[in-house]
Amino acid sequence: MRTKLTELRKEIVSLIENAETPLNARKVRGRMSSQPNLSTVYRALEFLDANDYVSSVSFSGVRFYYTGEHPGHGHFLFCRECHNIQEFDECVVIPLQRRIQEKFDFQVTGHVLYFEGLCADCRRYLEKKSHSLI
Repeated sequence: MRTKLTELRKEIVSLIENAETPLNARKVRGRMSSQPNLSTVYRALEFLDANDYVSSVSFSGVRFYYTGEHPGHGHFLFCRECHNIQEFDECVVIPLQRRIQEKFDFQVTGHVLYFEGLCADCRRYLEKKSHSLI
């Protein structure tokens, strides 16, 4: 049974549910109408993550929060240059997950898959920048 949410936690869940990409704590706070202090937002996010209201993933040492149809199940592209995060739905992990469960007698409850690299805009910018140095 889930714990009843405070108004602050409800506001945070709503913000994350309606966000187009995962949000870190600072972005969550910046979008809140109540403007709590950042430590309050961090505590609320930890509670929400621990109680499966939201899921989290860490990119470059920063934790981002998201929701989806399947808690603990997320697929992302992360640009290491501009830090843009793009979510995608294609899941190629399910067959591997089944094999792992059978082989190791391990119940998988979720997974997060992300690819790190350069988005098209950053690649073009860096290529243009390197050509201008020649």
